[in-house]
Amino acid sequence: MLNDKQMSYLSTPGRDFMNLLKLLPGVTYPDGYGAQTLGTSGAPIIHGVRSDYVAINLDGVVANNRGLGTTENMLNLDAIAEVKVLLGNYQAEYGKNAGAIINVSSKSGTMEFHGTAYWYKRHEMFNANGFFNNRAGVAKPRYRYTTLGYNAGGPVY
Repeated sequence: MLNDKQMSYLSTPGRDFMNLLKLLPGVTYPDGYGAQTLGTSGAPIIHGVRSDYVAINLDGVVANNRGLGTTENMLNLDAIAEVKVLLGNYQAEYGKNAGAIINVSSKSGTMEFHGTAYWYKRHEMFNANGFFNNRAGVAKPRYRYTTLGYNAGGPVY
C-alpha cells in the first residue's frame, strides 16, 4: 500500500502512480513497459500474472481496458490519497479477476485553500557508471529528466 505522503516524496517518470508500484514486492515491468503515453498507463506484472489480468479500480469503479492491461482514467499524482494492491485471497467484493487488484482512492475536497509546488531533477551526475562501462572507459550515458509543476485547490464559491 502506498499513501499520499510516500507518493509525494518519490519522483516518477511522467508523474504516473503506476511506476511507484515497482517499489512493492513481487511487482515488475518488462523492459520498455510502464508509462506509455500521456493519460495511458500500463499495468505491471504482479507475482508472475500477466498485466491483462490485473484489475484497476478508481474509487471503486473499474478503470482499465479489458484485454489491454492499461488504464485511461489517470489521476494527477497529487489527487491520489492511497494506492492499495490486493494480491490474493480476496473478499467477495473483489471477485471477477484472476490477477492482482489495484485500488486507487482519490482525495476528498476541502474548505481551505492549499497548494504545492515541486521540482524533480534526474541527471546522469547522480547515477553511477556500470562496471563494464568503467572497464571499457566509456562515459555514463546522458540521462536528463526534469519535472517542474504546481497545483492549487480549495472551495468553489
